[in-house]
Amino acid sequence: MALAVIAGAAVLSSATKKTVFTPRDKAYYADANKISFVRPGLAIKIVSAKIAADGTLSVDYKLTDPKGLGLDRLGVTTPGAISVSFLVTYIPKGETQYVSYITRNRTSTDGKNTVVQATGENTGVQTSLGEGEYLYTFAAKLPKTFDPTATHRVGIYGSRNLTEFDLGTNYDSEIFDWVPAGGKPAPREVIKTASCDKCHDQLAFHGGSRRGMEICIMCHQPQTSEANGKQTVDMKVMVHKIHMGSELPSVVAKGKYAIGSADWSTVELPSDPRRCAECHESTTGAAQANAWYTNPSRAACGSCHDNVNFDTGANHAKCFGLCAANR
Repeated sequence: MALAVIAGAAVLSSATKKTVFTPRDKAYYADANKISFVRPGLAIKIVSAKIAADGTLSVDYKLTDPKGLGLDRLGVTTPGAISVSFLVTYIPKGETQYVSYITRNRTSTDGKNTVVQATGENTGVQTSLGEGEYLYTFAAKLPKTFDPTATHRVGIYGSRNLTEFDLGTNYDSEIFDWVPAGGKPAPREVIKTASCDKCHDQLAFHGGSRRGMEICIMCHQPQTSEANGKQTVDMKVMVHKIHMGSELPSVVAKGKYAIGSADWSTVELPSDPRRCAECHESTTGAAQANAWYTNPSRAACGSCHDNVNFDTGANHAKCFGLCAANR
């Protein structure tokens, strides 16, 4: 009987799978030998960024697996080719949101307007520095008049294609803040990804390659409009309206809130949308965690209260004085 108990325990122990992957990862179910060979996963780390006097921007970055071992971007010496794209933004003096150095013009879906959108690039020069480290030189040059004393941010998002091994695609994003002239950067930091991940688990959009609030706000700022040209996709407006969803006054009045073909008019927020601190947590260490309370704006407040006339105070007279003072 004792032998049977010991044998049963051994079987139970061997059935317990020890892995860094979760049940939502294909690698969780893969053969151990395949995992050992492929080393699934992707981690991007930005080492440094430098802007030359003529506006040439270069970024030193690393591609590794989750254990820190270097990966070949081309997928020749390590399994899985890796595609990476690059963003670069700055915060103008006296402002609080990023402005992208790289934009694209698109014709609106009705063909009547030109829509400006912040974007990135991947057509620059890649130089291998060995062991998964690379130097990327941007194709787009920054204007010679760029402000070297302003806070700048470089973002990289990437994907590692492991479909030939039946291990799907791995994603990661990374950002790097710096002041070209030297000094401590002061990035925009209203909400950290950790607050979003309370519900989203892993905040990721555009197919999964853009991960985290820190990289999302590089493009989702006032500079960017959606393809139909009818509304902004500035994060503070778009996210409030999406989460308010079915409770937006405009939706209650038989309208709808849609971005492109995605209709968000049926969204039901699990918490009371009046509880701003549910997302705007003051305990995460975000530098501007209390901005929603101490520095409200028409754009942010009006995203949820979208039937308010800020010029007359109609439908929100109680807060009119505060909103008028924070245009």
